[in-house]
This record gives sequence, C-alpha cells and structure tokens, in this order.
Amino acid sequence: MKSAINFHLDSTVMRGAIFNVAVAFLMVSTGTINTLAAKWADLNTAGGSNPTAEHYYDHPFFQAATMFLGEALCYIAFMILFFYKKSRNQDMSEFGDQKFNP
Repeated sequence: MKSAINFHLDSTVMRGAIFNVAVAFLMVSTGTINTLAAKWADLNTAGGSNPTAEHYYDHPFFQAATMFLGEALCYIAFMILFFYKKSRNQDMSEFGDQKFNP
C-alpha cells in the first residue's frame, strides 16, 4: 500500500529546517544568558552613601524595561526582514500564514 503523503525534501526545505534549528538554538542560548545575567544582577551588592551598609540590587522596573527592549528589538528585526522580503516579492513561506485572528 502506497502512502498518500510524499516526503520529498528539496534543498529549500532543508535550508529552512536548518535555519529554524539555528534560530531555536540561538533563542535558547540568549534566553539562558538573559536568565543568568538577571540572576547575577540580583545577587550583586553595592555600597550606599554609608560605605558599610551594603545592599542588593533592587531595580525590577529597570530589569523588566531592558528585557522588554530586547524583545521589542527582536520584533523590529522580524518586521524589517518581513517587509524587505515582501517588497522584493521573495518567498514568504518561512513566515508562515500571516492571516490569523486572535
């Protein structure tokens, strides 16, 4: 019995798969670095106006704002690439179906 699905992989699909694995690895790596850096910042101590009174880093707003800025930069990079490829009439399949309704 023949299978109804043909798993023929051409070079474009393979390049896309390798790209997706590379992006996933990069996201996990940078996420790990981000988590470790945030933990390191929380464990740092600093002397205040009184040099003997050390205190821990306690600026959750700044920490959250810089993490949000990093996420926003990822979104901006995605949009630049998306509109660049769209303006050049290039293959848009790597972006998936952009017609969705939340």
